[in-house]
Amino acid sequence: NYLPAMFVGLDGHLYAELWNGQVNPISSTAKVNDGQAHRAVLSLVGDTQTLVLDGVSCGSVTAQLMGS
Repeated sequence: NYLPAMFVGLDGHLYAELWNGQVNPISSTAKVNDGQAHRAVLSLVGDTQTLVLDGVSCGSVTAQLMGS
């Protein structure tokens, strides 16, 4: 029942979120359009989503997921 989204924006930053009824993605502070390989993980624990890029947390959002 969840729509995961992870994409590189036109500004070169990584954006990610699980759909929770609103558009409010977590974004990376570093650009990822540099021609290098990157590792990104979007995790969900309870109602907290966290984006980790290359082993560094980019931030978290807390929101009730749709359908839960």
